[in-house]
Order: sequence, then structure tokens, then C-alpha cells
Amino acid sequence: IVEIDGQRAAFARTDDVLFVDARPPYHSGRLRPASTRVLKGEYLGDGKFRVRVEWRAIEPLEEGLKSFVHVVHKKSDHGERIIHHGDIDFDGAAMAKAGTYEATIDVTIPPDSFGGEYTLRYGLYNPGKGGYRVTPAGNIGHGGRARGGKLKVDIAGGKITGGGYMPEGEWDHLTDLNTELAMVDFGPVATNGAFRLLHPIEGEWLLLPLPGSIGFEARLDLAKLGRTASRATVSRIDPLIQTAAEPVAELKNGVLGLKADGGSFAYRIVLE
Repeated sequence: IVEIDGQRAAFARTDDVLFVDARPPYHSGRLRPASTRVLKGEYLGDGKFRVRVEWRAIEPLEEGLKSFVHVVHKKSDHGERIIHHGDIDFDGAAMAKAGTYEATIDVTIPPDSFGGEYTLRYGLYNPGKGGYRVTPAGNIGHGGRARGGKLKVDIAGGKITGGGYMPEGEWDHLTDLNTELAMVDFGPVATNGAFRLLHPIEGEWLLLPLPGSIGFEARLDLAKLGRTASRATVSRIDPLIQTAAEPVAELKNGVLGLKADGGSFAYRIVLE
């Protein structure tokens, strides 16, 4: 495990096998190719809070997603300690298109509620049959819900007498993820993905993305990997999804650049 240009990454090499991991987000039930973060939180007075958040679809997500906002208090006897719900001006269906989106969450703590500290939780879910939550990269807590901050209110005599907003710190293992998909230079290979590269001195090469890989780019320096070539072709092997596409590759000045969607078990590289 190394740190390259501020990004934690993993790297290993034997004579003809190279492993690189630029720590990109990945497909799984635990984490999806999306991220979220709090931009700003503030207390407006009279029990009202406003929190600006950012959603980013690194890759398009499924259609039909909805947003939710939970206000949690330790004294609540409801599921997940939810005591109130908030409003958000964001249609989760927008995440079906890759891009970055901003949204505003508004929460009001009524004067007949508990005084003290609440926590704000927000996220996306699929309301269809067998509905589920979408877990993005970011400051994520229990149940795939993003941490939106701590909401403190003072209540006396049935009235709101004060309040304040406090941000919540991020988990270390999530801050390590390369959610910006920045290229990480490992020397013979630069990539924003995670894969094993079998690169024998003779014959074809094989690039095997880690399970759950999202789309990635890579640049392979042939000379540093012990080969020369004037022509290269790259093709997919055993697509894992129906929409898996053929990779796009270009050999220029001894460097093979390729873009792949991560939807296949492996990619065959033929050098001539």
C-alpha cells in the first residue's frame, strides 16, 4: 500500500504479473459508483436547519430512485431511531445520468419534540418491489444513509430557545476512495482503476479488473513492461453484463491507452 500524489493506492509486481489499485469506487451491495457530501450546514433559528449537499453520479445509476431525509434522536422508539423527516429539493431520478448535482435539505424541529442533539441522515432508495437503498461513497453511516450533520436544539417552556449545526467527521476507510477517478501513476502503468495485468515477454496479455469494477482508463508503458509493438488490439473476454462494451484502445509512442467499462471478466491485449 502506497500514497501517490496524495491518493492511497495498492501496488504489487512479480516478473510477469502487475497488480494496481487506484482505489476507485466499485459496484457492490455495499458501495455504488456515486458519492455525496455536505457542502454547508446552518441553523436558521426557531428550530429550522438548512443543509446544502452534493450528489455525484460517477456512472449512471438505475432509473426511478427517490430521495429521503431522516432526523434521528436516541430517544425515538421508531425504526432506526427516526423521529422526524426533512425535505430535499432533489429528484433522485436525476442520478440516472452521470453528473454532479446540488440540493438543499430543510429540517424543522418542533417545540414539542425533545431538546438536545439530533442527527441528520439522507440518501437514495428504490421504491419498487423489493426496494433497497443506494449506498454511495462519502460519509456513510448505518443502513447506507449519508451523515448530514448534528442538529442541536434547546427547548424550554415549550419553546425553541436556541440551536446550532455541527458537521460530522468522515470515516477514514471512505476518505481513501478515489471518488474523483484521478489517474494514479504506478510507473509502468497509470490508471484510475484496479486490475491485474498478466504481461509475459511473449504472447498475448491479459488484463483482469477486480470484481465490481466500474469504468476505468489505463495507460501501459510497453517498454517498462518489457515489450515493444507497432500495433495493439484490445478485446473483451466473457462479458458480465448484457451492455458490456468493447474497450477503446490506442497505441501511441510506445504507450497503450485504453478505456473500458469494467463490464467484462477480462480484456485480451494482442501486441504485434
